[in-house]
Amino acid sequence: MGRRIVRRAAGARSCAVLLACVGVALIVGVVAPSAAAPAPSFAGQRIYEPKESADSIATADFNHDRKPDLATANGYANTVSVLLNTGDGSFPARRAFATGDGPESVAAADLNGDGSPDLAVATDDNGISVLLNRGDGSFRPRRDYQTACCSTWVAVGDLNGDGTPDLASANFNSKTVSVLLNGGDGTFQARVDYQTGGVAESVAIGDLNGDGKPDLATANSGGNTVSVFLNNGDGTFQPRRDISTGLGTHSVAISDLNGDGKPDLVAVNYRANTVSVLLNGGEANFNARRDYRTDAGPLAVAVGDLNRDGRPDLVTANYLGHATGGYLGHTVSVLANVGNGSFRSRRDYRTGFGTSSIVIADLNADRKPDLAATNDEDAGLSVLLNATGRCGVPEVKGTALPAAKRAIVVGNCRVGTIRRAYSRTVKKGRVILERPKQGTVLPRGRRIDLVVSRGRKH
Repeated sequence: MGRRIVRRAAGARSCAVLLACVGVALIVGVVAPSAAAPAPSFAGQRIYEPKESADSIATADFNHDRKPDLATANGYANTVSVLLNTGDGSFPARRAFATGDGPESVAAADLNGDGSPDLAVATDDNGISVLLNRGDGSFRPRRDYQTACCSTWVAVGDLNGDGTPDLASANFNSKTVSVLLNGGDGTFQARVDYQTGGVAESVAIGDLNGDGKPDLATANSGGNTVSVFLNNGDGTFQPRRDISTGLGTHSVAISDLNGDGKPDLVAVNYRANTVSVLLNGGEANFNARRDYRTDAGPLAVAVGDLNRDGRPDLVTANYLGHATGGYLGHTVSVLANVGNGSFRSRRDYRTGFGTSSIVIADLNADRKPDLAATNDEDAGLSVLLNATGRCGVPEVKGTALPAAKRAIVVGNCRVGTIRRAYSRTVKKGRVILERPKQGTVLPRGRRIDLVVSRGRKH
């Protein structure tokens, strides 16, 4: 496992024990799919290398060319990498900027009011590194601000209503969330800490009770809860209320999932392999959760309308993943919203090793939201282009032929010519080569040609 998960593994409770104590329904593909739009689907990953082990990812147009760029927090290198978009969803080059020790999370927002998105990075050394944008996608030397120990996640929002974005950090060891108010110029006041309901892994900002004031929600892995802190209006917060989730809650997001105008909560549970949906009954009173199965070890969740049907869908970054066709692949799981805040059976897409973070953005300017995920075990960045309603060429190299055929059909493509060739490295019956290459998006029904191994030539 990577640095993040090894540190958090100590003291975890038995999954079997906890699941015996909670009375929730595990929903696995029992909801009928909506006929209004095709299920969201994605082409196979394109891999880019930040060169450092990336723990977290954020997106913004850093150089003002109207193309969404990416930034990754690189835990071992003590840097944040900025990858500028060429416009077609490719990221050929990166530039690294120094942060504090052990950066875990990165967020992008205009912190000093100059019209350029800046970076805030939560670090293991009890701080947030703020890097102001020069306006061209390069960044000034960092300025560090103290938090409680030890910062694992940073979120940005105007918490005191003065028109400038403030910072909130989830702090692992101290079981707190720190609030740092913006002085108006991208500098920040001393923190105020609030106790969470367990080991705080992440924090999200949103108006949960409809009073026009952004509130806080933290994901707590130790307590298996989400803590909700309602805003007094001046950037101070009322005592928390804890809401039960699944085993090993690791990330939380806020979004109106059922279209009733009330922001709901969604949290991923690393040890239960689930995502919990908690619908808002009004004034931050949440209904009993519904759990949906993800692939193994979900660490992060993102929310967005992936198939453009007006309903926000879910995507999780799965640190452990699963074996597909004999090839060990970590994954992202996509769950489509059926319109009432419930979700249909998932689709999993292969990524790199140790997938830890996910963002949604239209990376190739086709007006369809794409995915970008960090893989902290192989220092890779996976980009998956949206192929909803089209043929998205899947990644089938190294998989058994039957599994490759199934993946091609699921991707709205057709199996084309199959040739066979001897190989010293690829086992008999597994795919050596596919054409067109993985990650390509084509019209629906296009043929994918394969070369399959005969094994070694004797």
